[in-house]
Amino acid sequence: MKKMLIFILFVVIIPSLSAQSDIILEAPDRVPRFEVAEFVVRVKEPSFKNPFTDVELIGVFTANNTSIRVIGFADSQDGSVFRLRFSPAMANVSYRYELKLKGSGFDRSFTGTLQSKSSDRPGPVIVDPVRSKHFIYEGSKLPFYHLGYTVYHLLDPSNDDAQIESTIDFCWQNGFNKVRFLLTGYPDDFDNRTSTDVDHGVPDDPSKSPNYGSLPGRVNPLPAWLGQPHQYNFERFNVTYWQRVDRAVKLMRDRGIVATCIIILEKQNLPKELGRLTKNEYSLYRYAVARLAAFDNVWWDLGNEHNEYRDTTWGNTMGAFVKEVDPYHRLTSAHAYADFFYSDSKWADFIITQQYGEVQKVHDWALNYWAVSKPYINEEYGYEGSKDKPVGHGQNSHWVRRCHLGDCDGRRLRDIW
Repeated sequence: MKKMLIFILFVVIIPSLSAQSDIILEAPDRVPRFEVAEFVVRVKEPSFKNPFTDVELIGVFTANNTSIRVIGFADSQDGSVFRLRFSPAMANVSYRYELKLKGSGFDRSFTGTLQSKSSDRPGPVIVDPVRSKHFIYEGSKLPFYHLGYTVYHLLDPSNDDAQIESTIDFCWQNGFNKVRFLLTGYPDDFDNRTSTDVDHGVPDDPSKSPNYGSLPGRVNPLPAWLGQPHQYNFERFNVTYWQRVDRAVKLMRDRGIVATCIIILEKQNLPKELGRLTKNEYSLYRYAVARLAAFDNVWWDLGNEHNEYRDTTWGNTMGAFVKEVDPYHRLTSAHAYADFFYSDSKWADFIITQQYGEVQKVHDWALNYWAVSKPYINEEYGYEGSKDKPVGHGQNSHWVRRCHLGDCDGRRLRDIW
């Protein structure tokens, strides 16, 4: 009986040892401050069922008695490749690290050192610790003057990489230093308009409205998961799509542009399908942070017009979660039309509103938030149209320009703020 027990234990141990010997780490040994050090774990013949739910890659980086916990992510559908991205905030120090890949039947650790070097990058945009209503670059300490551009469906699968690059270059060439775009979303199945229709209005039931007045067939699902719209497998991310997200964020970073990642959008059924504070919803936010937080140009928007499908309890819960899993605490907020619900929430770094119309109205609305000790951004103050064919909010270029400056009777919000 004793011999049989020993034999059984021996058989169980051998596959585990063999599996661990087929896990290797590709690791950099140095990286400039604010750049991205990418650690790649390769698994030969992975045996786990789902690399997105059954495996965890965690790294702990320690320097000057400070430790930073970083989460990794699966970057292949079969689990043969995992990545972990780390961006050092300190220069000319040696980080000791330990990476652990854990899953059913294995637990593999790697240790080493990573040397950070000095860098001329300005670093991430942060809230000025001295003047709480202003942004500065963490590295250079120079001010960041916000000039944003919205392109929700930048990553529409009908846009090839050249079109995405062209759009980002347009922003760069015209002085925009922040781009807002969606990570997930798809238009609904209720589009009965003709090719001449234009509709940017918000109907009584936004879930039955196509996204932002696009012509029929012009807006496609953003395939963040495997499967089909309304039948996505929320436990399996579409790696090819997310690699495209990587490339867009990296290109914006190269151009000195902040990438505001809107994690989800209203006017769709996707929030209902994910569910409120469910395992699937947390998984989406965690995966986005794991892939993108190391890029120093990333900002987070929990959800555009999120007040249409979530409440403030959700916002405070998810905002705190994002701050918890993001080791760099990238600037985070949530868009909810003209109102901002998180003036006293620690996770919310800046105010977002959407106010347009008469210039005096825009001006006065912004001043409503003067008492809040956070930077203020009016992200959507009107979309430019023309007399003959008004589009969106029906404002001409002069009106949009004045709203941009908050210019009212010679007073400008930039001068007041």
